[in-house]
Amino acid sequence: MRIHVIITIVKISSLMVAAQKNLAVEGKATQSSTYIAYYGYYYYHVPNLAIEGPEDGLHYTRCSVTDVNHPTAWWGVKLPELAYVTNIKIYNYVYGGRRMDGFRLYMSNGTVDAEDKELCYRDLIKGFPNTTQNINCNTLTNNVYFFNNRSNIVQNGEGAFVELCYIAIYGCWKGTWGVDCTNPCPAHCIANHCYPGNGSCIWGSGCLHDKADMNTNVCIEGCEAGFVGQHCNITRYNLATNGIATQSPSNRKHPAYLSVNGNRNGLCSITSGSNSYLQVDTGYISTITMIYITFGEFSPVTNMTYSVYCSNTSDSWNNGTELYNGEHPMDNIYVTVVCRYVIYVPPIINRTSKVDVCEIEISGCPLGKYGDNCKMNCSENCKLGSCDLVGGNCTYGCSDGWVGDRCNETCSEGWFGNQCLNKCSPHCFMTSCDHVMGECIHGCNKGWTDYNCTEECSPGYFGRNCFESCVGCISDLCDRFDGFCNVTDKCKPGYIHDQNCNQSCDNSYYGYNCTEKCNCLISSVPCDKSTGMCPGGKCDKGWSGESCNEECSEGYYGSNCLGFCNNCLNTSCGIFEGNCTYGCNAKFSGPQCTDSQPIENPGLITAIIGGFCAAVFVIFLTLMLCIVYRKFCRSKKQTNHSYMEQNNKICSSTTDQTEIYENVKGNFSSAENIRLSFTKKHDRKISIDNISSNDLPDEEEEGNVNLYGNVISENDICQYKIRIEDLANVIIEKRHDEGFEKEYKMFPKGLIHAHIEGSKEENKAKNRFLTTWPYDHSRIVLKGDTNYDYINANYID
Repeated sequence: MRIHVIITIVKISSLMVAAQKNLAVEGKATQSSTYIAYYGYYYYHVPNLAIEGPEDGLHYTRCSVTDVNHPTAWWGVKLPELAYVTNIKIYNYVYGGRRMDGFRLYMSNGTVDAEDKELCYRDLIKGFPNTTQNINCNTLTNNVYFFNNRSNIVQNGEGAFVELCYIAIYGCWKGTWGVDCTNPCPAHCIANHCYPGNGSCIWGSGCLHDKADMNTNVCIEGCEAGFVGQHCNITRYNLATNGIATQSPSNRKHPAYLSVNGNRNGLCSITSGSNSYLQVDTGYISTITMIYITFGEFSPVTNMTYSVYCSNTSDSWNNGTELYNGEHPMDNIYVTVVCRYVIYVPPIINRTSKVDVCEIEISGCPLGKYGDNCKMNCSENCKLGSCDLVGGNCTYGCSDGWVGDRCNETCSEGWFGNQCLNKCSPHCFMTSCDHVMGECIHGCNKGWTDYNCTEECSPGYFGRNCFESCVGCISDLCDRFDGFCNVTDKCKPGYIHDQNCNQSCDNSYYGYNCTEKCNCLISSVPCDKSTGMCPGGKCDKGWSGESCNEECSEGYYGSNCLGFCNNCLNTSCGIFEGNCTYGCNAKFSGPQCTDSQPIENPGLITAIIGGFCAAVFVIFLTLMLCIVYRKFCRSKKQTNHSYMEQNNKICSSTTDQTEIYENVKGNFSSAENIRLSFTKKHDRKISIDNISSNDLPDEEEEGNVNLYGNVISENDICQYKIRIEDLANVIIEKRHDEGFEKEYKMFPKGLIHAHIEGSKEENKAKNRFLTTWPYDHSRIVLKGDTNYDYINANYID
């Protein structure tokens, strides 16, 4: 004969019933002893006072109380017939909570000492029990007992007490249900037994082949699909049906799979060894609510230790969590656990343990599922993904940011995290944050950063979310809220001076407060706004240096001043284009004197000879004319000499008369033919005050003659002013030997100094001529309250 056993590890979920019948009024109350009080008269606190009421704990004379100085005490009520008790409501004396501390509530079909009594409730809460309590039991019983044990205190009016002022036992007699228990249970319910609240079968109707034990109502052969439990009354998925069973050690004659084939009354899985066990792999992490084991007839019934384990990661029971440990299980036990492997370990008897299991049933659902046949999904916000398999309420509470029985409600505005107990940072912009992590949805207020706006801006940053930088402030330091620079009197080079120093220079300017002009070769590419350095170090025409702010030195021109005026007269040229200031050296021509004079064709021999002869004739003729002219001029020498002496005397009155001697090289035919070239401010000129015509060489004499004379400054006014009465003679002299043309060529050509302001688009309209602009170093700058300081005018150079 098979022995059918159910292991229950944790109490079944309560089935609340409203407005059921109070069965206590039809029962008979008893208690272990009766307390006799003296209130001027003797008063007996008999057991039936707790049934009679009133329904409160205010009147001590209406309470049932056991006597003092006893190590144990109990109060009970015997019901007239078997009943399904759903819940029990009790009232303790409002001032006597300590006397009921630690009490227990039992359901029994016999006496309070019966071995088969079932514990419904035990007061384990720290402190005294509440005055009013409503305890769910959901048990089929004949008797209800309150029990207390104080064996350590049994003197001085103390000991164990049971003190009840009122008790109501709600439920229905077996076979009935509904308000006042007037409805019969459905006929298909096993043993005609159903829940008082809704009439559903307690022991079910899911027995395989409808075969149940007539005495115990246990399904003999097993359950129909979709039912589990001793009575096949639980509509739940059997995780073991599709699981894989293994045994240790292995036994081919009675293999492990026989324990999960769905037949309780068939062949069993049997094995033995020093450490034998049977384990079932459900295939995936699951929420398990019950384990039901049908043992074989050879399974020992002893008071030795039987164990059940589970594990999420290993099929080894040594690493598992213990679900049950105790004597041979004889009652229904339930679990609430999340795991994959279930392992049964039998007791060791005479150094041998024996597995004899006909069927092991594991009630539950895959993790994240619930309902009949596990067809419904738990809320994705349930912690660990587990929920109650009946109603879907989250088993272990909610994930961060969610509340409610099914964790489908977000935190209220301004709250986040575990159970929504954390308040959003006050530095969140608009004070709202993500309900899960607390991240500020709209970012941070000024001066704050990090995902939840709890970090101050690092040095050098400011504003909302600290996204803005104090890049223009000295040392990158500014106020983290508004960005005002700590150093207020200036900004870094490359920025316009204001409170924030956050406006960089225009592309054409650089330096402190952007006062310096960029002089880069490529104007469309800006220079470094801090140093003025141009990309690739390429400066604009006329400029050089690291910042391209140095004008070309005398004799140099062009980009980076790399051009050299080597063919220009006195190596002097304009710094921009290199146009020669005073003309070209011999054999060169053009604006920059880069064109060599053309070489005659050597092939024209005849033409050359003819030309040479003609040149000799012309020279001879010219010499003859010069001799005649010289003789003519000597007649006027005295007159001209007097004119020059008078002019020099006038000039000498305003000049330094210190005599400085200088060698003058050249061939001179007369004093009138002397020509001097002044190239620098400190060049000297020759004074002819004391030179007579007899001291000069004759026109026929050749060779270099060293002449000594007084030298005056180039700036002497006498060099540029001509008296009216002398103008005719000066013109005659200048016409001789192309004097006017040579002086004209000495004038500079083009613009030779920087003229940036005049070339700006906004200033071009103010220029009188399109190509003649004032130089930057000598232009007139307008003063006063005006947005523009430019005018087309120069100081005299």
